[in-house]
Amino acid sequence: MSWFYSNIFNSVSNRSWSSLLILGILMILIGLTIIILPEILIAFVASIFFMGGILFFYLAYKIHQIQKYNYEIKININE
Repeated sequence: MSWFYSNIFNSVSNRSWSSLLILGILMILIGLTIIILPEILIAFVASIFFMGGILFFYLAYKIHQIQKYNYEIKININE
């Protein structure tokens, strides 16, 4: 039974280390870029807020659509 757990662990770890390596290298490069050009930090933070705002607008629109659809179904059922 131990071979089953070791095979699962090996298959997961074989895929995960490469993505962690890429993320680590990417974070180091972003950090170095921010140290060299601090203006990029301002643009990076501003872009996070901008994209977050767009995401919230999209989610609000989708929730509004779902609530409107559910309200229309409730009216049709009650009639």
